Amino acid sequence: MDDLSFLHAHSDGGDAVITVLLPNGNNRMIPLLNVEFIAQRCPLLALCFEDGQRGLHHSFEANSATLVICFLRFIYTENYIPQGYEDWRDGPVSLLLHTELCRLGDIYDLPALTVQAHYNVICETELACGKPDPPKDLCNAICYIYEHLAEQRELVDTILHYCVSEFTHHGLAQNEAFRKVAYELRPFHNDLCRTNFKRGFEDAGAGEIICLPVQEINPSQTLAQQNSALGDFLYELWSDSTPMTTPHFGPSTTQSPDPTYAL
Repeated sequence: MDDLSFLHAHSDGGDAVITVLLPNGNNRMIPLLNVEFIAQRCPLLALCFEDGQRGLHHSFEANSATLVICFLRFIYTENYIPQGYEDWRDGPVSLLLHTELCRLGDIYDLPALTVQAHYNVICETELACGKPDPPKDLCNAICYIYEHLAEQRELVDTILHYCVSEFTHHGLAQNEAFRKVAYELRPFHNDLCRTNFKRGFEDAGAGEIICLPVQEINPSQTLAQQNSALGDFLYELWSDSTPMTTPHFGPSTTQSPDPTYAL
């Protein structure tokens, strides 16, 4: 995934450099970039380059150098997966990488990249259904999606339907990392339950999903939930809007005024 041969094969070369700033403090230099070529494919990235002592330069903060290389590969070749890459031989691609590229597509106004990354998320989750283990970096991808891409409901739904359908097959109930995410990330926990409900509780492990523990936000909210009526609780669980007040049943405690009739 870190192969840079596309820089030579798809442009005349250049003298611009991207420095990838990694979380651990290390840097990775990606030289020989052609800014004129990049400007044709991704104008917003081209505008980020600035004049430096050795030519045009841009510092790019990223979780991995692989992310930036894949991003550049898409700009140069319109496909961020290297040509000839085989999952069975080269190993599965990180689900987190696909989701990060999905966000870069939004940031740099590259809808084709967003679509391609989402498609690859679908492929990775479908391929995982025939394997004994969940997709690579599943939990990190879930956290990233809910932090940065929660408005992309189709992407969120792709992950949710995978988690519900393969919950038992991939042992997610026994996966400590997954349980930790479901416990700490309340919106994800709620969405799991909603998806479980929409699928009619027909998947293996449907009952276990409902029983997954979730972290309470604060004690006052817990007390309010305990004191609420059952109807309000279910409405709050399955609805995105504020629950209505429980209606009063029984004789009215206030007297209505006598009706008046117009002649």
